[in-house]
Amino acid sequence: MRKLWVFLTLSLSLMFASAVLAADKKAAKWNLSRLPVLQEAVAGTTFELHELEDALLIKVYAAGTFKPERPELLLPSALSKVGQLGRHLAADQELSILVLGMSAEQKNSIKQQEISHARAKSLASILRLNKISTVRMQAFGVGASPQAGPELAASILIVPVNELPTFAAHFRETPIFLAHE
Repeated sequence: MRKLWVFLTLSLSLMFASAVLAADKKAAKWNLSRLPVLQEAVAGTTFELHELEDALLIKVYAAGTFKPERPELLLPSALSKVGQLGRHLAADQELSILVLGMSAEQKNSIKQQEISHARAKSLASILRLNKISTVRMQAFGVGASPQAGPELAASILIVPVNELPTFAAHFRETPIFLAHE
């Protein structure tokens, strides 16, 4: 009886380990299949595309994207860039988008929280104009993020559509991931 129990335990452990490895391979394949399309979408912009383990990250910098005198508003020249990105993102129904706005100041006050929220809303509204549904996108401000630096205005996190609730919950609790190198 003990031998059977050990055998079942080892079998279940191996099945779990192979399922985890398969999920990792699937996530890597998911990233690789979308990377060329998104590289094309950010080409010619000030946006930076980064590959994470299980997601893709687009950094949006304040310079060239948001108005210096009204940091929550997009520059007219940035509208077409965000729209171009939105068209690429809207075409792929298997992904979802998490827009995280940030403020430039290093101190976290109510005003900085409002600016970060407004930046996220500004980007999300242009993305929505390109037919990205509210089911596939969430946006919120994370306030000041010292790790990100003053030049980073927002981050667009691209994840598989079924993973959006998990990522959103995680970043609402700990909005400090934004210092991706």
